[in-house]
Amino acid sequence: MQFDQTSIAIRERSSLEIFDLAANVLVRNIQPIMILLFLNAAPLALLDYYLINWMTDVSFSYELSIAYYFAMLALIVSQAQLGTCLITIFMGRVMFLQEHSIGAVMKDFLKRLPYFLFSQGILRLALFAVCAAWITAPKDSEEAQLLAYLGLPAITFFGLLVRGMRPFVPEVIYLEQTPLKSKNDLPSLSQRSRNLHMLAAGAISMHFVLILIFAPLLLFAVHSIFVMLDSMFSIRANSQISLQPIYVLFSAWMVAGFFAVVRFLTYIDVRIRQEGWSVDLKFRVENTLLHQSKES
Repeated sequence: MQFDQTSIAIRERSSLEIFDLAANVLVRNIQPIMILLFLNAAPLALLDYYLINWMTDVSFSYELSIAYYFAMLALIVSQAQLGTCLITIFMGRVMFLQEHSIGAVMKDFLKRLPYFLFSQGILRLALFAVCAAWITAPKDSEEAQLLAYLGLPAITFFGLLVRGMRPFVPEVIYLEQTPLKSKNDLPSLSQRSRNLHMLAAGAISMHFVLILIFAPLLLFAVHSIFVMLDSMFSIRANSQISLQPIYVLFSAWMVAGFFAVVRFLTYIDVRIRQEGWSVDLKFRVENTLLHQSKES
């Protein structure tokens, strides 16, 4: 790891600067990020579509087809960190100019996958949302509407509340390699997460509010691009099924991928502000150079 060479300048940034930098980083690394997002999110997207796609059948009711979008967005929000952790690992490797091939990223991902599944699937209720959709589908329309309008949003809200208070758990697990239990004077995963997020409560609150504001706007913009392309190439006119649910699915996951980059950059900024990370990196560089000079 090259502490003295980073692809992103180590300095403090405002929230809007972080969003602007995230857009630039995404453009520069669009191909690998989209590939990793597909590999990571595709299994979840297919599972969600399989579980609730029956709601789009207008033979049940028009209200139920509308409920599909509420249910789909709720599932994607609950799974967002789970479905974008490959991007987090990739960003960490790119940051310090490490090898960032898909194989290297996948190796890191599988190494700590059990910790991550427990954190995101159980503690942040992502798997509970999937179970709720699986138990209800396909039932009569009243139960399905209750699930879509009340059940899934409620599960998603509580999971989002936990994530909102501690959003940097993917970075702590994968980038800091924090052990699940404390050992060799290293803090446990829960201790490290608690200490990091307690110090950054203000920045995290601002980060959370900005996401709530920008995410719907970005979703609308990305979805509009799909609709425009559909109109230009007459895709939907030549299709036997409605493609609107698929466009919403793709758009929501692309937005989730962008905010994974935003979260990583916010994590870097928090460590710089709260832990003097830029100074720490300089000390690490000097320590490495000192050891190299002694060995020579």
